[in-house]
Amino acid sequence: MAFFGKPLAYAFVNDGWGSDRSYRGDSKTHQGLDFQAPIGPPVFAIGSGKVITSKDTGTNTGKWIAIQHSSGIISRYMHLDTRLVEVGEQVSSGQQIATSGRTGITQSAAHLHLDLKKSGMAIPGEPLIGVDGYASHVIASAIKHGLPLAGKPIASALAIGAAIGGAYALWKYVIKPRGGLI
Repeated sequence: MAFFGKPLAYAFVNDGWGSDRSYRGDSKTHQGLDFQAPIGPPVFAIGSGKVITSKDTGTNTGKWIAIQHSSGIISRYMHLDTRLVEVGEQVSSGQQIATSGRTGITQSAAHLHLDLKKSGMAIPGEPLIGVDGYASHVIASAIKHGLPLAGKPIASALAIGAAIGGAYALWKYVIKPRGGLI
């Protein structure tokens, strides 16, 4: 079961944590989830909290929103078409905060990029965010990085094995170094 709700009515992850990204010769590891979405569908807050950023950078992230949750986790929603909330507003889990889009620098079709931060550090969203499904390469990447997957049950023994091993990886690389629960 996911800690947070779904950001879209149908939340299908087509790129996950750990994939390699290259732009203009700069190579980085993807530290979020990319949800398949055309321009326009509603984007929902994955949890209740306070809006701490709502702006259009005109650069990499384009139009984006950040929400501080009571757990200390910050959820960041990027490449939005429209923003419907402002800094300082309290939002409820499942409340529409934006519409998905293709603003900023995106190397693919319109989509929603969602990432999580805790104490300034990026944390994997796979085990925490509610989803409806994953592209096969996202499942493979989660297995490679030892991440459990949230959302609907995965029927493959390989994915189940990754979830069991991934719980240890989440503890070892995220929870333990930060001195407790995230």
